[in-house]
Amino acid sequence: ALQALAGVFVAQPLATVAASFARFDTDGSGCLDSTELCACIREVVPGVKDEELRLLVAYIEMFGDTAQDGRLSSDELVALFRPFGLPAAANAAATLSPPSPLSPPEHSPLPLPPASTLRL
Repeated sequence: ALQALAGVFVAQPLATVAASFARFDTDGSGCLDSTELCACIREVVPGVKDEELRLLVAYIEMFGDTAQDGRLSSDELVALFRPFGLPAAANAAATLSPPSPLSPPEHSPLPLPPASTLRL
């Protein structure tokens, strides 16, 4: 699912990434809120289950929202998804490098947002 999202926000020419982001930014704020992010994920990852959707949103918001303002800018999404959009050879090399500050610690569980806070 993260690689599919990376295909939208990283593995495209800049103009295409901007157009995709603008299409999901339905309120024109320049950022994606949780509702817009859910719509984006549902379109890019057809058949995603609600539990998977909550997990993806939690991951993206926790590690992507570097401004911690509850919204995701296109720059934040590109930075988050860049490692998932690398070609296989570059991805293998990336696994040998130290984890980035955006990588979740392997030993800590990822908390899910309460289902009541997401409009799925």
